[in-house]
Amino acid sequence: MLLSRARFAAVRASHNRLAQSRLQPASRLASSQRGFQEWGTLRERATRWLERRRAYRLASSLASKWWIRRPLRAGRYVVLGGVLFASGREIGSIEYANDPVAKERELLEAVIRSAGGVRASVDGLHAIAALPPTKRTKRVDARVQPVVARCVAGARELARRRLEKAKASGVKRDIDEAQALVNKISRPWKAVVVGTPDGGLPFINAWVTALCPRTVFVTEALVEELDPTPDELALCIGHELGHLVCGHTEDRIYLKAMLAYAELILLAFLDPTGLLTLLGAMGFQNTAELFLAKYSRDNETEADATGLKIAALACYDVRRGTHFMRKLSEATGSRPTSWWATHPATEDRYADLRSSSLGVHENVYGSHCTAVGKALQRLVTR
Repeated sequence: MLLSRARFAAVRASHNRLAQSRLQPASRLASSQRGFQEWGTLRERATRWLERRRAYRLASSLASKWWIRRPLRAGRYVVLGGVLFASGREIGSIEYANDPVAKERELLEAVIRSAGGVRASVDGLHAIAALPPTKRTKRVDARVQPVVARCVAGARELARRRLEKAKASGVKRDIDEAQALVNKISRPWKAVVVGTPDGGLPFINAWVTALCPRTVFVTEALVEELDPTPDELALCIGHELGHLVCGHTEDRIYLKAMLAYAELILLAFLDPTGLLTLLGAMGFQNTAELFLAKYSRDNETEADATGLKIAALACYDVRRGTHFMRKLSEATGSRPTSWWATHPATEDRYADLRSSSLGVHENVYGSHCTAVGKALQRLVTR
């Protein structure tokens, strides 16, 4: 009898717990509905309270005006673009800090592949890209490495002279810029010889990029097809180093980012579905391309002048080195400069370099390179 009563009490307790558990969702739903109703009531009260305030009415009236609403939208786009740019830069910095060697190799391979290269030799030590260096690659690398090493020394001498000149002027901003240039150029440099697929058109080029700072890329075809003398090759290498000394590679990235921001601001003021937006976007893009082309031509002219000084400070005869432009013109052809061209006409560059090389040779080469120094450097490069 006692056992049956105990079982009955246990069963009844379990039924009560089950009933309470079934009632809990309903009670929770009711409480949440009451919470939403209370929140809706509070929001309505707050809205009515704000509507009675003059400042709120004024702000609502201004927000309805297109000349207020669109600038606010443009500001949001600019902030969003800045956040994305800063985030990408920070992520890249973190990835490089975690594994600098692997990241540098990845960037080198990306630059080589984007240029159409299938093999490369970095400082003559190891291969990058799909195929290992050939005998041709090693032969070209043996001609490029000494010239790059001497031109880097010339660039460092140029930076040192700029720092001395800035210190003599006493202007803090010039001193800081010159010191930053000295620090940048004093770090290790790389020379990369890039090989392209055999059997196609010769890819004659040399370049630098902000993705791989203090790295000079030279294709096999530039050395094999043009067959430049050391003086002529020094002018080419000095030109590329001039881009890095003048900061052209970094400035171009920031300039393109600023133009993208300007385009966002322009499109934010226009109707996103109208014909005016399409015409405005096309017009802005064409104008930006014209501006970038003019900016690139000015950079090439400045890099030519800086390259002359670098080659002269490396104790190369820049008067003979200017023949490189004539060989380049004969190999690639010279076209009249157009508004869309990123480089001045090769013939025009050759004429300018010929006239400038005489003064640079007399003022830099003659005063910097002694007879003993020239003889020693000839022995080193043989």
